[in-house]
Amino acid sequence: MKKIFFIVFLFFCILNLTAQGKKITTDDVDWQSFLSRHDLVWDTIVPDYYSGAILGNGLLGVNIFADNEKSVYRWNIGRSDVTENRKDGHVLYDKARLPIGGFKLCVKGNVVSEDMSLSLWNATVNGNLTTDKGKIDFKTFVDANNDIIVVETKTESSEIIKWVWSPDEAVSPRTKFAYTHSGIPKEYIENPN
Repeated sequence: MKKIFFIVFLFFCILNLTAQGKKITTDDVDWQSFLSRHDLVWDTIVPDYYSGAILGNGLLGVNIFADNEKSVYRWNIGRSDVTENRKDGHVLYDKARLPIGGFKLCVKGNVVSEDMSLSLWNATVNGNLTTDKGKIDFKTFVDANNDIIVVETKTESSEIIKWVWSPDEAVSPRTKFAYTHSGIPKEYIENPN
C-alpha cells in the first residue's frame, strides 16, 4: 500500500512540474533529502509491538520497542521463512508465520528520557536512552545482502546494559487474540508444537 501511495505521489509531483513547463526525471530528485523529510521519529518508545521501529531485508527483520518490564527494550526478531508446516488445515494456523523471540536490552538505571529515529535513506534506527546512571546510544540495521542484524551500543557514565535472549512460543500469533479462540481448529489445539 505504501509503495502504491509513493508511486502515485511521485506521479503527481512530476505531472505538476511538467505542467509548469519543466521536464524532470527521477534522476533529478535528491532522494536523500526527499526521504529525510519523512523519517520516522519517536520521542517516547512505548511497550507496543505495533508502534516499534521496523527494519528488514525481506527474509530477516527486527522490530524495536519498549518491553513491558521497566527499563527494558526489545529487539524482536522475525524471519519470513519460519512458518508452521502442517499438511492440511486452516491457512491462518497450519501455514502461519511463527514468532521466534527477541533480544532484551536491560538497562541498570531508571530511564529518564528516550528517543529513536528511523532513517529511510540509510535504513537504520538510531536511539538514545538517558537514565539516572548515564546514557546509552544505539544504532541498528539489517544488512540488505547478508542475513545479519547489526546492533551497536555505546554507554556513558556508570550505566551498564545487559542483553538477554527471550524466546517466543512457536505457535500461530492468531491464538493470542481473544476474538479468535472460538475459531482455532481443534487439531491445532490438540497437537501443539
